[in-house]
Amino acid sequence: MLKPGGHIRVELEDGELREHDTFTCVHGNELVRVPPGVDMMTVGHFCRNCMRHICDSCAEKMNRTLKCVPFEKKLERWESYDRFLRSIGIEQ
Repeated sequence: MLKPGGHIRVELEDGELREHDTFTCVHGNELVRVPPGVDMMTVGHFCRNCMRHICDSCAEKMNRTLKCVPFEKKLERWESYDRFLRSIGIEQ
């Protein structure tokens, strides 16, 4: 891969070691393995709203909803909702 977002080393049960380039889907926070020697632009999908790489399942959801919701925004919403519940006396 030309510009990997990450790298992973996996040791299989028989002791064989495999290495893969990876990227993390910005919408779903999923780790996506990239085949060796492949251009990043040909793997997964690219969100033209946030200009980041996304996995196949998030691309499928985005085709249906046309919404770009990065994982960081989802976390911010969950934290905000939790703060709201605590402010009215509801503990989770």
